[in-house]
Amino acid sequence: MKITDIAIRRVPTIDATDTLQDAVMAMHKASTGVLPVIEGGRLAGTLSERDLLLNGTRSPADSDKVRVADLFQRNPLVCAKHVQLKTALQLMQKHQQSWLLVSDREGAFTGLVTALELIDLLIELVPEEAAGPEMEYVHRIRGDQGTSF
Repeated sequence: MKITDIAIRRVPTIDATDTLQDAVMAMHKASTGVLPVIEGGRLAGTLSERDLLLNGTRSPADSDKVRVADLFQRNPLVCAKHVQLKTALQLMQKHQQSWLLVSDREGAFTGLVTALELIDLLIELVPEEAAGPEMEYVHRIRGDQGTSF
């Protein structure tokens, strides 16, 4: 399986000249924790919730004055869309990052993979749990009383 098979293709981007307030609203609307940042028409980096939390303004009143360009991370982690899923996962693990940008052969941004998409994929791949003594044993060890899933 290739990384492009699970990448989100319609990913909102944000321009480096936009405000942090614009970025927060875009993240909220898209239900994502990271936005690719476009500068001069090209992918320049990313702005994540973590960037906002750790480096954002101290006052919410400033969020409409500070620009994305002041805060975003340059040189984002990018993977070519033809790369196998396992290689992409190893790249995410190596950099301890829960998302990965995907690009085409020319380097143009084509999508995003997040930990949530990977969880969705795992849900589809993992077979239904077999009923049997294993679950009962787990409940006894944990001390659950009559809990069933």
